[in-house]
Amino acid sequence: MPLMVCPDCEQRHSDAAVACIHCGRPNHLAVAVASPPVSTPSIPPPLPPTQPRSRHACPNCDFEHTQKLAVIYRDGYQVVDTGTAGVGVGFGGGVAVGGARTHGRAQSLSSKGAAPPQPKSDGASSWCAILAIVGLVAIMGGGLEAVPFTVAVWFGAGICGWISYGTREWNRDVFPALLERWKNTYRCGRCGHQYIVAATVSTRV
Repeated sequence: MPLMVCPDCEQRHSDAAVACIHCGRPNHLAVAVASPPVSTPSIPPPLPPTQPRSRHACPNCDFEHTQKLAVIYRDGYQVVDTGTAGVGVGFGGGVAVGGARTHGRAQSLSSKGAAPPQPKSDGASSWCAILAIVGLVAIMGGGLEAVPFTVAVWFGAGICGWISYGTREWNRDVFPALLERWKNTYRCGRCGHQYIVAATVSTRV
């Protein structure tokens, strides 16, 4: 064990002693060796916040690249309006000029599958009016002999009126809810699943 000389009493003592054994002078070298610097424990950095799940993500496969049915329907629907022209030369030197024009609508299969609901056509109201007029004319021109025919015609007019009333009720009460449901419906670009995105929650179709 190495010895050191005390600066105060000039006597020898171990350099590992905390103080001089003769005069009690503190040995700063021994204190430094015996007391290593205390290291501050490292604090791990905070974890990054979890990215919230998108409200429009597919509830079936969690895919976020989705589209509204209204957008799919619009992008796959095109109006075609093209024209072609041609010139022909015959053996006798004659020249013929011809042309054709194509006008119509082109729609992709994806767009057809995303088509919006349509209101019901009210064709029964027209038949109701026609049958009522036929029955009125029959009873006025045929007298009592036309009564059975007129009753049958008016009965058919009544049925058409009842169908027309049901159609108008459906267009007024049911169709707006179906159209609003279609406007909020999305389709997943991965699995093709369709689902509704409401204000706060999503429900499957």
